[in-house]
Amino acid sequence: MPPATTDSKSHSLIVERKDNQLWIGRFQAMASPCEVLLECRELDREAATTLVNIAAAEAWRIEQKFSRYRSDNIIAGIHASAGEPVEVDGETADLLDYADRCFHLSEGKFDISSGPLRNVWKFRGEEFTPDLAQLAAILAKVGWRKCRWQRPPPDIARRSGDRPRRHRQGVCGGSHGASVK
Repeated sequence: MPPATTDSKSHSLIVERKDNQLWIGRFQAMASPCEVLLECRELDREAATTLVNIAAAEAWRIEQKFSRYRSDNIIAGIHASAGEPVEVDGETADLLDYADRCFHLSEGKFDISSGPLRNVWKFRGEEFTPDLAQLAAILAKVGWRKCRWQRPPPDIARRSGDRPRRHRQGVCGGSHGASVK
């Protein structure tokens, strides 16, 4: 059976059957090839394509919302804030909570503020040592420890008729930093 191809808002995906029980959906997201494997003997092409479309749409939504390479999302707003507080939605706050937890569990080895290091570190499959002066300048803009969380008490949010919101406030990474409220 030939693969089914779908194009959705300039995104394309391919769904094909590998054997009697396995469907493979392929698409691009976050500058990477992605695959969804569906193992089910009773699944037909239409159902497999629907499920792959759901997974791909979620990957594309996350990419649009959280990619640092876009200028029209919450990440761009945080970076443009120059240290001023920025209100974030619950999903972004949950992601920042998770990043904070990973930072602490890894004793600082997982640090979502490390993005600027890509400007001095080259990943070409060879041994590489960045220029130490450039590295020092970039490290001044990096460090989750430079950020702080500030959450309003849930009763304040409830009094305003809104559900409790999660907030994060602080200055991270100098001019490239995040400050969200």
